[in-house]
Amino acid sequence: FVFVKGTTVRLTGTQAEKFVRARMGLADDTNLSRMRRQRDYMDSFQKCAKEAINTDSEFVLKLLEKMGEYLQSKPTGQQLSDLIVQLDQSQISPIRVPVGELIEGAQHYEFYVDEASLWEILKNAYCE
Repeated sequence: FVFVKGTTVRLTGTQAEKFVRARMGLADDTNLSRMRRQRDYMDSFQKCAKEAINTDSEFVLKLLEKMGEYLQSKPTGQQLSDLIVQLDQSQISPIRVPVGELIEGAQHYEFYVDEASLWEILKNAYCE
């Protein structure tokens, strides 16, 4: 499967896994590029999940049924209802990437972070 920039596709199964995990053989095979694709996937997934929740009253029950053997707890109806409301109203926080320099090393890319940029991210995440 080939991903073409600018096209819209619905990723499922191994396609989704390749999109969020692949690095080798890509034009930009850095981890930063992979992290951007993971964020794109998460944003799109959240949008699709909200649409499904709002258009299909049985969606969460169907989802839980498919996930049944993988679940480690048995949520109550009220807990599920609360979770659905929280999911519908939530936003995933943006991924903050510090400024830095990406240099190709002998075996791997190396990222040298700008410490002031990193400190700003930490302050904003934990001190506000």
